[in-house]
Amino acid sequence: MNKSQLFAFADTLVDTRQKQSFTLYAYTEKEEEKDKNKTTTPAVRPTATKNATQDKRLKIETNLANQELDLLGNLEINFRAAPLRSFDSSKVKFVNEKYEPLTGYHFITDTSNKKITLQYKWEANTAYNLIVDKEFAEDTLGHKLLRTDTLNFRTKKESDYGLVRLRFLNLDLSKTRYCNLCKVTR
Repeated sequence: MNKSQLFAFADTLVDTRQKQSFTLYAYTEKEEEKDKNKTTTPAVRPTATKNATQDKRLKIETNLANQELDLLGNLEINFRAAPLRSFDSSKVKFVNEKYEPLTGYHFITDTSNKKITLQYKWEANTAYNLIVDKEFAEDTLGHKLLRTDTLNFRTKKESDYGLVRLRFLNLDLSKTRYCNLCKVTR
């Protein structure tokens, strides 16, 4: 690289498996003025500092892998920068793939106010959408979403969990008996 080349860097880790937005900061060195009478000192690269152009967006991470949710778990929304000051669940809509409202779900916030869990009885291989209003949450640094946003995800298929088949060789069924009380064969 030479001093006139522009390059960009992120101030946080970027996970390419998740759909997320992030800011790239650009940097280039200023060309030194050529003055024969002045001694030149090597240019020092400034470090990335948070200044007046500080990012005011609420940073959110989920436990989704490839936009898929484990059937045995719940959707977790983590807030990286700071704990939440406020969370308004009425500004969150949980809908199916046809954008029809769903019922029977609830949100749980942890004691640190850095994680919200959406609990629901998930169905296999089903698409869901979580529509969050820009005012749904604010962290203690005053960060909010810039606009209303939608999180699209799908639950895993039952076939993603595998299949077990049991074959019993030389099984003697004459030793089983029927229980009248519980209506099963033992």
